[in-house]
Amino acid sequence: MSNPSARHANEFRRETADYMISTGGPTTQCRPELGLNSKTVGKWAQDRRCGLKCRFHD
Repeated sequence: MSNPSARHANEFRRETADYMISTGGPTTQCRPELGLNSKTVGKWAQDRRCGLKCRFHD
């Protein structure tokens, strides 16, 4: 079986993560709003936070 998150473009992942971070809501709420698995979006948001944090420390 293929990786379901591989079918989403990087821009979509980034925008989704930014949306979830900006709303401050739990990723479990993303399922009805976005139709995505909350664990997947949680991983995207975690990666995005890390990327932003690391970028500002350089």
